[in-house]
Amino acid sequence: MEDQLLQTPASPDKLSALERLVGYYTYTDIEKATAHLGKMKALLSSNVSSEFHLAYHWYAGQLKNQLYQYQDSEEHYKNAVSIITEIGDVSQMSEIMLDRVGTLINLGDWKTTGEILDRIESYRDQLSEPRIEYRIKCRKGFLNLHLGNYPEALEDLFQAERLLDDLEDTPNLKDYYFLCLIQSGISTIYQKTGDLHKAVQASIKVVDLCETLGMKTRLSWHYLSVGNCFLALDRKDKAKLYFQKALESEDDLSKKARAGATANLGYLDLADQKYESALPLFEQAEKLYHQNASDDYHNFSVISNWKARLYAEQMKDDLALQHYEKALQSAQEGEDYQQLSNLCYEIAEFFADSEDFEKAYQYQLLHGEMEEKFREKQGKKQLLELEIKYKAEAQRKEAEMLKLESSRLALKALRAQMNPHFLHNCLNAIQRFITSEDSDTAARYLAKFSRLMRQSLEYSEEEIITLESEIEFLENYLDIFQKLRFEQFVFEIKIDPELEEDIVRIPTMIIQPYVENALEHGLRSRDNGKVTIEFIYMNEDQLKCVVHDNGIGRKAAALYKSTQSEKRNYRSMGTSITEERLKILNGDQDTQVSVETIDLQDESGNPLGTSVEILLPVRYFQKDLVTAS
Repeated sequence: MEDQLLQTPASPDKLSALERLVGYYTYTDIEKATAHLGKMKALLSSNVSSEFHLAYHWYAGQLKNQLYQYQDSEEHYKNAVSIITEIGDVSQMSEIMLDRVGTLINLGDWKTTGEILDRIESYRDQLSEPRIEYRIKCRKGFLNLHLGNYPEALEDLFQAERLLDDLEDTPNLKDYYFLCLIQSGISTIYQKTGDLHKAVQASIKVVDLCETLGMKTRLSWHYLSVGNCFLALDRKDKAKLYFQKALESEDDLSKKARAGATANLGYLDLADQKYESALPLFEQAEKLYHQNASDDYHNFSVISNWKARLYAEQMKDDLALQHYEKALQSAQEGEDYQQLSNLCYEIAEFFADSEDFEKAYQYQLLHGEMEEKFREKQGKKQLLELEIKYKAEAQRKEAEMLKLESSRLALKALRAQMNPHFLHNCLNAIQRFITSEDSDTAARYLAKFSRLMRQSLEYSEEEIITLESEIEFLENYLDIFQKLRFEQFVFEIKIDPELEEDIVRIPTMIIQPYVENALEHGLRSRDNGKVTIEFIYMNEDQLKCVVHDNGIGRKAAALYKSTQSEKRNYRSMGTSITEERLKILNGDQDTQVSVETIDLQDESGNPLGTSVEILLPVRYFQKDLVTAS
């Protein structure tokens, strides 16, 4: 059926089928994926849409990455990004860039990787695809892994796994591919931090998943990883089993994975003193490494070192020295100072065993020199990693501050204008008092209204104010609202004795939108309403403000609100901007809840009102100290 469909002319159905087939076979059958991608390429000269050109380059980028052809993959991704930029679909652009990041990580381009991830995160508010979030975390985890930030990498990968598990719809093949990536990354971190049992568990999860779903295109690597874990645990039989599986895997075309498995099988035979079978395995592994890359100096050096060890154990000292020299040469070409240090130490022991103590001493000195160079190189690497990490953090902070400034300006506009309906009602009430010849009440009311407007304008220029000023503003606001409602509700403001109102400073007028929601919606249809505002000391850095009303509850309020479109937009904007600002001010910690709304009910489930708990960051105003002379 597949062949029959693809023999038809370039219809939309055929184009769509080709896209699906390449997408599927990229992870399951590399040869079929390559063949179908060739058919897609042949159709590019036809009158096909830009979306088909986009699909071709996108899938080509993924396939070339699976084939370890990273530079070709990057070129295809660049073409795909160029096309999607013209189309203007931000969600699809983010998906493509996240796939491109995988190739950039394989190319070792940490700088571009970090920049792209920051760019994708800046699109968060515009993204509709729920999968993007876990893929961002996965890619960030691998970036941190390669930069040596293992705790951050592990946390990113665990979060990616949780987000993937929380997807509402059924995972597709690409989701499972990412799950394999996540578990593979977790295994690598555990290997590097010495927790080998957990490393084995994670690696076996990957292998089981790939075998179950027929995802064969990276299976050799996964078998090799499991084998390496068992080898490190000195479980040689298990290690040998998985190295053999790596060689038998049909669809993974990686010569490097096969070379690694072959070399490790040779090492196991060397450890068992099976010299006759070990040597051909080393020769075969070396050949595979050369076919894969002519500059894989580290692995060339390791193979030569193992050969030298084999000849030394057979008392063939001349051959052993030849291969030690070859191992040193490869390590020098690769500036692999750690390998050079290890080799010099081993060669020093070789000469000591031969009682050539002068040469043993010379190589012992060289061991020290190479170890020092290795530490120096590691220091430079760590400085580079810190620089990349610092720049990424600086960019994140800059984006965060721009976001805060945006929300601050939006709040400033809201505070400056207040609610037009509220202002209109205030002026009508003043007019009512004047026309009823209640001049004293009108004067008091006008003074309070004037004070409230002045506070609103003054505080719109401030980022933080004292708790005392915030309470005064809320009292004026509530008092005026009370007059508008003909005393239909009462209010109370409670302050924790631990809080010094004139010293504690909080973000400006954060609380007012929640108080207004309670008054406008919760208490609108009640005659005996009550609003309580309570400020509670939490710790030196935070206080909690609880806005409680005994109103009709959120469900009934939402029903009323849905009929009042002119109110709906203002309210949602005021509280959403406030919550975003609070999140940033509180440090943008995922585990911290800045605003929590609680529906209050009796035993029968009838609404008793609403309670909004707002967590506020605290600053302190330092009073002038008088010192005795």
